[in-house]
Amino acid sequence: MADILHEILKVEEKAQEIVKNAQQEADGILQNARIEADKLLNESKNQIQKDAEKIISSAIDKTKSERDTKIKAIKEEDKRIEEETQKYIPEAVDFLINTLAFNKEKK
Repeated sequence: MADILHEILKVEEKAQEIVKNAQQEADGILQNARIEADKLLNESKNQIQKDAEKIISSAIDKTKSERDTKIKAIKEEDKRIEEETQKYIPEAVDFLINTLAFNKEKK
């Protein structure tokens, strides 16, 4: 009978050791899963940041391009207007001279 009790105790100890080892293994698996999940999360965050920076950079470049195009158009319009007004300067000068001369003669 003592042998049977001794054998039962051995089996119980072995079962407890198996449970303990299984728990340690499960804890290790969970810890590794957490580490891997954190790593993947950080990689995703980094990728999202890079993608956001690319989108912002692209938007800035597009805005600069549009600004440059508008500035160029304004400069061209300014040049056209200046050329147009230069055509009328001699006429304006003649008009002013004639007007002033006419007013001077009236006095």
